[in-house]
Amino acid sequence: MTDLRFNFSRGPNHYIVACEKRSIVKQRENFIKKMREYRADERIIFYTDETWANTNMTPGRIWTDKSSRARLNVPYGKGARIIIAHVGSRKTDLVPCASLVFKGKKKKGDYHGEMNSVVWLKWLQDQVLPKIGGRVLVVDRAPYHLKLTDESRQASSSMKNRQLADWLEEHDAAPTNGPPTWRQAKTVAQMRA
Repeated sequence: MTDLRFNFSRGPNHYIVACEKRSIVKQRENFIKKMREYRADERIIFYTDETWANTNMTPGRIWTDKSSRARLNVPYGKGARIIIAHVGSRKTDLVPCASLVFKGKKKKGDYHGEMNSVVWLKWLQDQVLPKIGGRVLVVDRAPYHLKLTDESRQASSSMKNRQLADWLEEHDAAPTNGPPTWRQAKTVAQMRA
């Protein structure tokens, strides 16, 4: 193909690479450290991700002689769409009967409007977590993966001593090895720690 003056090239990329915040870099460093610990302990690590496919998907790289007639004239990203999510690990492969596959209603744009926190959390709760037990699950930073629930929301920074103590008790995070008067003995900063 090269002798015929074709080259294997990537199609146009419309993603803008954003600068990373220090907080994101720190999270990645913590993630790598934790993953090394899990691997050293020989824990099974599961990964989950989701994607989509549509009827008019075309490859991003093709052999071309740089003429327009060598390119496929198919509108990218149009047509019926399926959304797919799955979970698996290097040790156990894909988890049987843990896939999520459904036909999307939107016909353009990405799939994030249809794959949302409600759909994702229901799939996770019903099909994934019961099958992987207490093992490690790695999830990316898609916006619908980061949605806070009442159980996962941190205590408000404006909470006073009594409110914070109530919040700690509601979330089973109250000190168990201290005196019964811990509510009066601890400051807000000590409770936060």
